[in-house]
Amino acid sequence: PAPNPARNRAPDPSGADRRAGPETAPRDITGMLFTTRRVPLYAMPVAKSGCTWLKNLLWLLDNPAPHPTPLEIHRTQEQDLLRPAGVTPAQVAASPYGFVLVRHPADRFASLFFDKVCSPRAFPWLRERLCARGAPVLEMGEDADLHGRVFDALLEEVAASVARRPGALALNPHWRPQATRLRRTGPLRLRRFPVEMSETLVHDLLAPTVPEIGEIIARVPGRNAAPRPVPRSAVLTPARKAAIEAIYPRDLELYSHALRGAERFRTG
Repeated sequence: PAPNPARNRAPDPSGADRRAGPETAPRDITGMLFTTRRVPLYAMPVAKSGCTWLKNLLWLLDNPAPHPTPLEIHRTQEQDLLRPAGVTPAQVAASPYGFVLVRHPADRFASLFFDKVCSPRAFPWLRERLCARGAPVLEMGEDADLHGRVFDALLEEVAASVARRPGALALNPHWRPQATRLRRTGPLRLRRFPVEMSETLVHDLLAPTVPEIGEIIARVPGRNAAPRPVPRSAVLTPARKAAIEAIYPRDLELYSHALRGAERFRTG
């Protein structure tokens, strides 16, 4: 069936990255950032790259208790979190407290699959799209083979979307290349922290300014980890991992660069 343009442009139900339009303007790249009243940090969230954890950390830096609905913080971020005002790209670039979390593309894609296809938080329009192409979304249950078939269908849809092929799904923040977002913010010179090292690296970054940062990080609600009806290894096979890396070669390079940068940061 022909793609449904309205569904392709459906708003992100999580509320993440609603500012995508204005953020593309070079003069407004600082509008992609969040800060806090307590620390003059500049953090840029990226969907499916630890952004729920990051936003809840920012909340706790300015508030005594965790966010009342930590998994829904994306919906209320413009009211609950602070955007930097009157800050120039040069000021952000000169700050030691600017950072972004970066994730291996295969891990990010697996998170997309379990969260936005398999879980109660799934995107209905994405599930319908996969069903329309014959993927057994409604029959998956705990059948690893069926999950693999749906995973393959999602791979094909995302590959077409990233390549901007005619009739493909619109490019959604949850599978937009991380490198695309970072390219827009190149002048900000943000530190790139691998997601799996975020707690340690953010602790080391902020400890000189926030002595109790360890206690704050410990109180951040658990990461937005969707339940897995089947083991991750059942769907993220070596062949599928290679296919994901082929879709996101620049993200893979970005992640490798972040790992090297994190080692330099830790060793001083």
